[in-house]
Amino acid sequence: MFHIKFVARLLLAALCSFGFVPGVAAYSVNGHETVGYLADELIQGTAAETHVKALLGADTLGQVATWADRAKVKPQTDPEMLAFVQANFHHHDYHYTDVPIQKAAYLDGTVGTSSNDIVHVMRECIEVLRAMTPRRRIRTSSRRGWR
Repeated sequence: MFHIKFVARLLLAALCSFGFVPGVAAYSVNGHETVGYLADELIQGTAAETHVKALLGADTLGQVATWADRAKVKPQTDPEMLAFVQANFHHHDYHYTDVPIQKAAYLDGTVGTSSNDIVHVMRECIEVLRAMTPRRRIRTSSRRGWR
């Protein structure tokens, strides 16, 4: 089972690593890939690894870490990405939330939040990983299992 404590430890390890690696930011291509490759290492031999492999096939988390960013770029030549983009009109919003820095916390329904932002989509992704069942919002014909 995919545990929240595990995810928290994974994110903490990744964030701590960036403090010691010059030029790596989690928001860059290299940063996204680094977090993915760290996650690949941290889940080796766990049930989470089994679930991830079931969703990603031969791809690694490091390899797919920039997939959502690449899906925003036009024109789409990858049939899987094209299907995702066509089925998910609001996919540009899935990757972030825009809460003002003056706010101390994310509060659903306030300025900068959206039902399509990363907070809501992340919850659905976690549900997919926990239950290994497709969800309604994220749709694609991919082998990753989200329809």
